[in-house]
Amino acid sequence: MLVDGSHVGGFSTAHSRGADDHWEQFVDAVFADADPSARLRERLRAAFPSHRQVDLDQLELSELGFVLTTALRRRELPGDDARAAWVAAGEAAAQADISAIELLQALRVHEEELRTRARAAAPASRAREAVLLHFSELLGVWSDMANSASSEGYRNMELRMRRTVEFEEAALVRRILFGSVRGSQLRFEADAHGLDLSCGWFAVRVSCASTSPEAVASYFGLATTRSRRGQGALTVVDDDICGFTRSLPTERPPVPVGAAWATSIYELPDAFAQATRAHRTAMALGRTEILNLSETGLYPVVLDESDIGDAMLARYVEPLLDLGESGARILETVERYIENDAQLQVTADELYLHSNTVRYRLNRFEEETDCSLRSTAGLVEVWWSLARYRLRAPAPFAAALAGSTRTLPQL
Repeated sequence: MLVDGSHVGGFSTAHSRGADDHWEQFVDAVFADADPSARLRERLRAAFPSHRQVDLDQLELSELGFVLTTALRRRELPGDDARAAWVAAGEAAAQADISAIELLQALRVHEEELRTRARAAAPASRAREAVLLHFSELLGVWSDMANSASSEGYRNMELRMRRTVEFEEAALVRRILFGSVRGSQLRFEADAHGLDLSCGWFAVRVSCASTSPEAVASYFGLATTRSRRGQGALTVVDDDICGFTRSLPTERPPVPVGAAWATSIYELPDAFAQATRAHRTAMALGRTEILNLSETGLYPVVLDESDIGDAMLARYVEPLLDLGESGARILETVERYIENDAQLQVTADELYLHSNTVRYRLNRFEEETDCSLRSTAGLVEVWWSLARYRLRAPAPFAAALAGSTRTLPQL
């Protein structure tokens, strides 16, 4: 867009006409250097530390200077092509690891440099004020566009780079947990992501069905790229949040967490398998805590050995459930009896029953199942069957006690 004699883009007619006779000569003097960006480079390197470490040609200062010189000579307002050039400069700054603040400060330095050169190049005649005012108005519009467009480009590139880093990090986490990267390749990739090969790592698995991935990452202190650096990494595996961390939080988690003891990064595939079993057990038991296999007893085996568990159910649980409410009360009593280490009176006190009532129910169970509760093998099998049933139904005997039909939910 060209600035004509009318009030276009905020430029007054008097300023524009007063500058006409001297404008091209003035602009040539402002951009008299063979490389108009050379002096700017020197000022940027002196003012901002990050600019000393990068090749400023990446920012295409010469190309931007050419665009601006041509536009000012023709008194053009910025168009789509010009905006695209400054968007690209913002993207290049992000790639060069120049901070957003320094980018905006650099643009300010650029504007000040041009204003200084304009004051030196303005004619000494009565047209000086008109020339400088017109230049200032034009440069102000261009500076506003440059700030907006370069910030947009910087943010866009920053987001793309972050997504790339997160994608690469997620892929590495999966490869480490499933053992598809080993040896020198693992050392190389771990080092690139700041993972210490000499320290121990806790493999973890968390369901995010009742919480968000962001909440899980925040719980482990791994919510941002900066906080994750060298401290661990998480990703999504089969709708669960999985990964490894250098330390486990001390506060109670919002959802059940499966974990394995700290191990080297090379042993994380085995540790992750343990964390997965611990997580599955924690979910089945409804235990909202960090749980590892050493704290789960035999429940992981009860969960995994479905054939044995179903056989135990068919022998020790289903016949009693067929009896309805009375059978459910017998099973509840037997379960409490086993939990109390076969102490009859303790069981009676807990259930607010007479000891003879407890004894009757135990005898009735033995009759229905042909199993002696005085036998160690029998106690183990009955415990197994009740544990299997409890893992299938968090309140295992509530339905039967309420008089509903018997159901066996699937694990």
